[in-house]
Amino acid sequence: MDWESKEDIDNVVGFIRDIVRQAAETTTISEQQKKSLKTPRIKGPIWVSKFKLQPPPEDSIRTLLLEVIDKFNYHNIVYARPKSSSIDLEWIGFRKGVEAETPEPQISEVEKYQGLMNDNSNPGVVMFLYGGAF
Repeated sequence: MDWESKEDIDNVVGFIRDIVRQAAETTTISEQQKKSLKTPRIKGPIWVSKFKLQPPPEDSIRTLLLEVIDKFNYHNIVYARPKSSSIDLEWIGFRKGVEAETPEPQISEVEKYQGLMNDNSNPGVVMFLYGGAF
C-alpha cells in the first residue's frame, strides 16, 4: 500500500466502511456492544505495545477548555465537569517473520515498541486511543 496515494487510502476507507455497514445492517446494537467488550488475544504478525499517558500535573488545559465551554454556554446548561484522567494507548504495527497463530512475546512494553519500530520501514504506524470519551 502506498500511504501517499489518495486512491489507496480511499480503497482502505471504503473497505472498512463496507465491513462496518454490513455489521450495522445485520446485527442489533446490543450484539455489537457485546462483541466490542471482548479483548481479543494478541497473536500473529502484529506488534502491540501498550502505554498509559498520565494526566498533566497542572490543570491549565482542562481549566481553559472549561472556561471556553462556559463562555459559549448561552443557555446556562448544567454539565459534568470531568477531571483529567489517564489515557490508555497502543502502538500497533506489523511484526515480521511470524505465523498467524504465534502468541504475543512475553517481553516488556518497551521491548515490544522497539520491535515494532525495528520491523517497520514504512511510516504507517498507528497509535490507537481507546476507552471513554475524548
